Amino acid sequence: MSVKLTRVDPHGCDDDHLIDFYTTEEFPFHAKLSVWSTEEVRERIADGYFIS
Repeated sequence: MSVKLTRVDPHGCDDDHLIDFYTTEEFPFHAKLSVWSTEEVRERIADGYFIS
């Protein structure tokens, strides 16, 4: 089995996908347990949170 990783484009075609993912999923093993709001995701995108 192989895994292919693809870099996301938070300022382009992937912004809606990031918003959908982070506003609908819970992360019980992370510091922030609840889902993020749309505003939180947009703020993180603007701050470069998803750019490595």
